Amino acid sequence: MTRFLVVLFVLAGCASIPSENKMNDKYLYLEEIQSERSIDFAKNLSYITEKKYQDDPRFKKIKEDILSDLNDPDKIPYGSIHGKYVYNYWKDKKNPRGLWRRMPLTHYRKGKTNWEVLIDLDKLAKIEKKNWVWKYANYESTKNRRAIISLSIGGKDASFKREYDLVNKRFVKNGFNIEDEGKNWITWINENRVYVSADFGKETLTKAGYPRQTRYWKRGTHYKKATLVHEIPEDYSSGWPYVDHVAKKTIFVITPQWYKKEFYLFDSKNQKILSKMPLPLFLELKSRIKNRLLFTTREKWTVNDQTFLPGDLVSINEDKIEKNYVDAELVFRPAANQSVQRVRSSKSAIYISLLNDVKQEMRTLTLERSKWVMKKLELPDEFATNYINSLEKTRNDFFLTQASFTKPYTLYYFNNGKFEFVRKQKSKFNSDNLVVEQHFATSKDGAKVPYFQVSKKGIKRDGNNPTEVYAYGGFQHSQLPFYSGTLGKHWLEKGGVFVLANIRGGSEYGTKWHKQALKENRQNAFNDFYAVAEDLIARKVSSPKKLAVRGGSNGGLLTAVAMTQRPDLYNAVISAVPLTDMERFHKLLAGHSWVGEYGNPDNEEERKYLLEYSPFHQLRKNEDYPIPFVFTSTLDDRVHPGHARKFVAKMKDLGHPVIYYENTEGGHAGSSNYKQRASIKAMQYLYLYERLGM
Repeated sequence: MTRFLVVLFVLAGCASIPSENKMNDKYLYLEEIQSERSIDFAKNLSYITEKKYQDDPRFKKIKEDILSDLNDPDKIPYGSIHGKYVYNYWKDKKNPRGLWRRMPLTHYRKGKTNWEVLIDLDKLAKIEKKNWVWKYANYESTKNRRAIISLSIGGKDASFKREYDLVNKRFVKNGFNIEDEGKNWITWINENRVYVSADFGKETLTKAGYPRQTRYWKRGTHYKKATLVHEIPEDYSSGWPYVDHVAKKTIFVITPQWYKKEFYLFDSKNQKILSKMPLPLFLELKSRIKNRLLFTTREKWTVNDQTFLPGDLVSINEDKIEKNYVDAELVFRPAANQSVQRVRSSKSAIYISLLNDVKQEMRTLTLERSKWVMKKLELPDEFATNYINSLEKTRNDFFLTQASFTKPYTLYYFNNGKFEFVRKQKSKFNSDNLVVEQHFATSKDGAKVPYFQVSKKGIKRDGNNPTEVYAYGGFQHSQLPFYSGTLGKHWLEKGGVFVLANIRGGSEYGTKWHKQALKENRQNAFNDFYAVAEDLIARKVSSPKKLAVRGGSNGGLLTAVAMTQRPDLYNAVISAVPLTDMERFHKLLAGHSWVGEYGNPDNEEERKYLLEYSPFHQLRKNEDYPIPFVFTSTLDDRVHPGHARKFVAKMKDLGHPVIYYENTEGGHAGSSNYKQRASIKAMQYLYLYERLGM
């Protein structure tokens, strides 16, 4: 199961704020993704890194171990239920690009292996001479006879769409196919009708490169001739239809920018927007059951003499809102140490994931005689992290996965109120002598910041334990315990300590935890990150010579900031697919869509605080920085590879040693197959061993 972990950092003290000037212009050529000059820069440094680590006699063994883990034929084949089948995408040693396959649900529940292959991606790539990477399958759920397959070149976000006939097991000629690469998507209405958002030509994309238009597309016609339903302004983030096939209703959700939503009533018969719902921008649509819409609130909200607090789960009667009256009802109010995480709907119930001091529980919610009934869902393991793998609005059964730092992933099937064991992943490392602890660090402003610590039992408190700290700190993403054979075998078993830090910017404590690190408050996330490191040092678990930080994407920004603000705290920094230039991030690829998270550099006041921590701008010549490992992908079309390239180029010009690796494919994930992933992971572990003396 893919896990995404990320890390954030803080700025220590005020520094001068340079403007975008000739110093910056010197590196702009590195934003030219495929130019000869920028590719040579990436290739030359990547070759040095490959030679350094791949010549290490330990490299081959570590890579083979990681690859064996990834290709394990006994790993859980996670699937989604559609009709009478379970569908699964699978990669292994023989099928590096993967197989899309299925088997009857009744067989899957019994652990059988009689998979029916629908698409062999390796064969398809060879026939079509394309570097195809699987993205996902989008299933039509009213009849379960069709699916839209999304494929990308090299793992980019931009993809191609092809309709697949699940009955005759073939691609549909002249079907719902988008033959042009783009960040497009298709939403099923029924078997012969869809909504499509794509690049329809001139001025049909947002500043971030996403579709502005949603169109109503009938079978047998070309998508560029589909009927326009709605168009958002160029500087908006997104607009999409929320189709409920059970209620047979559609709502349009428009996002002016991150964390601001507009909701529109829609006439599905005539395919037109009716009216904007009289709701504030700070509501998040979570689900629908019967005639009730469920929202969480990001701000305090008073309506009809009722006051809702940030983080509340609120029900709104859709029948009444259609008459322009807001009939809102409190469904659940989290305690101070709680937060509502995910809200998922089945045909007749809603499943809510709650956090209590970052410990998870689940509850069921039903609407009975117009009254809400909430019950605790009795889980097989009450102390694990839970993931609902397959939950369709048109049915009541689903799969649930549980795992923890020391317990491998276990899969259950839920139906008729009961959990049925399906499969369990084999243990990948010895966890008998490991202990998981939760601690709380005190941040600069007094906030208590939780973090998980995983280590061998009875470690010496002498400050000499190699420790890796991982965090994210943004976009409301909570970081929860997970199981990793690679982490266990190549870090924990070797005596390393692993720390998962729940810094602000996530939603571990709800919307307040996120907002306290939003825009001008970003420094709080960085300070939280430093507080965790300082707590580990104060508790003599580790020391600056033995501390490493790792993160990717927003977490790559975090670790790059940590390196520039607090180089005294760390001896190793892994910054993967990072943002580093916070003066130009909104001009690069999808960056403009993140203005709601970070701020707008075109606004003078917001640009000021962005530059105060922007890693690219805060690099200084006479600083003793830890040697970082910076990693990106040429084909990352979400976070521009120019961020990593420019940061590394400037470090080198200032005389600082740096390790750089750029994978030529892989998109934002950084790799497009298991061999690439294993190689990159092996290099990073060797880097950590070297820096922390292991």
